[in-house]
Amino acid sequence: QPYKMLQLMKNANFDFLRWGKTAGYASLAVIVVTVALFLGRALKSPSSVMAVDFTGGASMTFDYDKKTDIGEVRKIVSGVVSDATIQYQSTLDGTGNLLLVKTGTMKIGEENVSKVIGDALAKAAPDSKFRLAGEEDVGSEVGNDLKKSARWAILFSLVGILAYVSLRFEFGFALGGVIALAHDAFITLGLYSLCGRQVSLTIVAALLTIVGYSINDTIVIFDRIREDLRRDPKMDFKELCNRAINQTLSRTILTSLTTLIAVTVLFVFGGGAINDFALAMLIGVTAGTYSTIFIATPIMLAWYRGRRPGVALSK
Repeated sequence: QPYKMLQLMKNANFDFLRWGKTAGYASLAVIVVTVALFLGRALKSPSSVMAVDFTGGASMTFDYDKKTDIGEVRKIVSGVVSDATIQYQSTLDGTGNLLLVKTGTMKIGEENVSKVIGDALAKAAPDSKFRLAGEEDVGSEVGNDLKKSARWAILFSLVGILAYVSLRFEFGFALGGVIALAHDAFITLGLYSLCGRQVSLTIVAALLTIVGYSINDTIVIFDRIREDLRRDPKMDFKELCNRAINQTLSRTILTSLTTLIAVTVLFVFGGGAINDFALAMLIGVTAGTYSTIFIATPIMLAWYRGRRPGVALSK
């Protein structure tokens, strides 16, 4: 029963810090592999991992009367452009269906690529009656500016959090929190890309949301550690930190679980950019809960090397 599970979590006494090093190595392995795959694909074919927001190109949507097999659609479009990303999506209100096509090519000869692709679809799949519903062009210079702005946005958010937590607690706490946030961002980026999705401005927004969400969970544990340091000046610091994680475990799990329920609903019923955002959030919230327990506090402990921090003396 949920009530009994809650009571068990409140009375939990798991030795989380014993697994800190193993968890850290496991996370590092996942980050290295997934981010390396992302960078490799980005260097070989940028449009395969990054949306037209960043690479420049054309994004177009077609509505239709009858759904054609996605493999057949890819074959038709590949006869026009070789770098297209194709995906069936539902409209946001759920009243219709769309075919989304993104490509780094903007023109073929003198004609817009959307017209050429639309003509090819109409000719090869006349029963579907594909009709151009909308298109968007992004220049390469705009894409480069957006990539630069996205990188600065994430960097400034991490630096700002580092400065705030350093003032609110101590640098060791801030270091653990920010490394955990960087872990969440890289894990989300790597696994999201591994799912075959393209990184867009919507995903940058999801990464910033994950950073804000994750640091909130981490601060709850750090605040409990500070309270326990003042209450119990003799307890071993590592044991005290492990007790603080156990004391806040029910809050951490329940908060993450309720968030995941809402995000899962968005993922299942949301279409277009909402679905991409929800997928990134599903990965990020899960990674954030993991890093809050297994990454942030062990990093902080490693910084202090077993000694008790001076934050216990502050009012």
